[in-house]
Amino acid sequence: MVNINNLSAALEKEELYKTDSTGSIHDSIHSKSAVTFSVSDESPDGVQDDSKFQWKSQWQHAMFFVAYTTTWLSLSKFACVDKSSTEKRASVIQIVIMFLFFGLPVLFTQIFIGQFTQRGCFVLGEMMPIAYGLGIFLLLNTFIGAVLNVYYCTFLLYYVFVAIYNHPVPPWMLCLRQYLDVTPNCVGMRKIDECKSCDSPNLAFNDSCYDRKLNNLSAALFFEYMVLTYNETEHTQLLNPPSIKFIVHLILSVVLLCILIVKSLKDLDGAVRIWNLFCFSSLILMIIAILFSTMRLHGIHEFFNVSWETLLSLRPWLNSVSTNIFILKLHEAGNILFGSYTPVTVNTGLRTTYICWIQLVLYATINTFLFILLDFLLCRLNTTIQSFIDLPEELYAIVLYPQALGLLAATSVWSSLFFLIAYGTTLQTATLQIIIIEGTLSSEIINPSYFIYTRFFILVFIIAVCILLGTPQFESLLPYYHSYINICKLCAVFLFLCVLVLYGFQRLSDDVFFLQHNRPPFYYKLLWFICLLTSGLSFLSIIVTGSYSGPRILYHFLICFMLFTIVGGFLVMFFKYLKMKDLLSLLRPADTWGPSDPDVRLDRRLFNPRYEVRYRRKVEKCKHKCLLNSTVLRKTMERELTLINNVMLEIEENEENTKIKQVEIEQLRQHKNIMSKCLSERIPEDLIFVPKRHS
Repeated sequence: MVNINNLSAALEKEELYKTDSTGSIHDSIHSKSAVTFSVSDESPDGVQDDSKFQWKSQWQHAMFFVAYTTTWLSLSKFACVDKSSTEKRASVIQIVIMFLFFGLPVLFTQIFIGQFTQRGCFVLGEMMPIAYGLGIFLLLNTFIGAVLNVYYCTFLLYYVFVAIYNHPVPPWMLCLRQYLDVTPNCVGMRKIDECKSCDSPNLAFNDSCYDRKLNNLSAALFFEYMVLTYNETEHTQLLNPPSIKFIVHLILSVVLLCILIVKSLKDLDGAVRIWNLFCFSSLILMIIAILFSTMRLHGIHEFFNVSWETLLSLRPWLNSVSTNIFILKLHEAGNILFGSYTPVTVNTGLRTTYICWIQLVLYATINTFLFILLDFLLCRLNTTIQSFIDLPEELYAIVLYPQALGLLAATSVWSSLFFLIAYGTTLQTATLQIIIIEGTLSSEIINPSYFIYTRFFILVFIIAVCILLGTPQFESLLPYYHSYINICKLCAVFLFLCVLVLYGFQRLSDDVFFLQHNRPPFYYKLLWFICLLTSGLSFLSIIVTGSYSGPRILYHFLICFMLFTIVGGFLVMFFKYLKMKDLLSLLRPADTWGPSDPDVRLDRRLFNPRYEVRYRRKVEKCKHKCLLNSTVLRKTMERELTLINNVMLEIEENEENTKIKQVEIEQLRQHKNIMSKCLSERIPEDLIFVPKRHS
């Protein structure tokens, strides 16, 4: 007989179910949490299946810009000033050491986090309702921002060790055909963007794993297979709110933060050293745990046996790289909480001010260079800019803007970073705000001109920085720091050449042609010119006159402009957007955790309200016709019809108990009519499995 479970099972992959001798379909309610991960991204007719988490959500790429560039801003500070020396000299060796021994291990570490949760690090905020409220207060108090970073770091530590405990094998070491048996992803010689269906003929997998280009999605296949092989009890526990162990870790982290605050009142340098020691030791422990777990099985060499082509082609890796901000930003949070961005100076005078401003030039240069570099790396995964900037879900703003604006507030604490705010963080944050809020509210279609304006402006800014560093007047103001200026020049010229190579002259000419035939929006134009005038004039005034008191008024005007327009405008548009989409109830922590019944919680779509909202919107929009486009569903219905016909023939041939035979035939005939109607028109609403709302 046809029931709800049979119809819901038809939406899943056929290989996940077993058939008995009579051909009946048997499925388990407890397997829904894992099965929802195995549905292909698109149906053969091109209709996207929303029951599977989409790794290609582009808002994570947008947040990835802000996260990774901010991380490098923290690292670039080591290349500006060597505090251990009385002569404030630059040290390029330090940034190389930090990148090799800190950046790359974190890159491999966060791969486990992103693949274990299949969410990317920024979506982890959906599991923590407290992050919604604390993220907004980042704009008002940097101390809350530091506590939030400790909270995030503790959460990541917890999930890293859980991931290693359950499956300590790196994903790029396992290339088995069994992954393709449960995950029909588009893997093959063709480009991913060209794959409109994910049937078996489109699959091509290299068993030997030597050709990494063919196995560019092995990491995602590994994770999905690992989730499907989990025990339901363990899988549910991992998706539940933080356990007692995690709460203990969080309490210890907060206690450490309080100790650092007390110690900073007596010994500022000692508090910073303890804070950095905690950050580095936590990371080292994670790396050691991963290395030892790998050496137990395959050896240390296999752990790092991954090609750069694979690293640049995997979407899950690029999404999960943004985990760096939650680990590396702890160093920046320590400086915000216990010290100042202004470098420690030996004496006073003009050269002290210029050292600080040279730092900021290098900050902004590295920031903008990495912005374009990551733009290049992500754009190579897409054929057009239209596919690069589509933003799918509604709840991205809840996690995106508190973090992006929190970075703005954190960097605006000290007046020495106003230049960086104007040309770096502010421009990116405001651009993201306009792209997401204005574009989504107006027409639900994102205009690619926003990215082109920003990208072109950043390129012009890098050229201006290189010209500024090469002027004799700028060098004459620092007679005692010729070596420092020369290093800055070399870095700026090198970055400029790299940007031109990565950016491409053809792409530059295309952007210029686009700008000549398009007019930027008024709000974007206003933000652009105000930031340019206030920061540019102030920066040039300090260099030419050597006076710092005069431009301070312009800086205060700039910071007020940013706080009242960007932050205020964001808050207004943000709540308008939530009200328009009827999502205000999702801000309450009780709704974000789903139902309280553990059996109902096993349904993955009920755990996260995003899936429920998307599923309801899909049902209301397509009126179930989109479900009929699935070949799996139609085959299942045809198989059910065949089974019903066979049973009806058997009953008719049986001459015993005529009354019971007539009742059974009538019931089967009704179900047969329902199935025929489903194949011809649409599925009846009472037979569709739609998750109910639980408050």
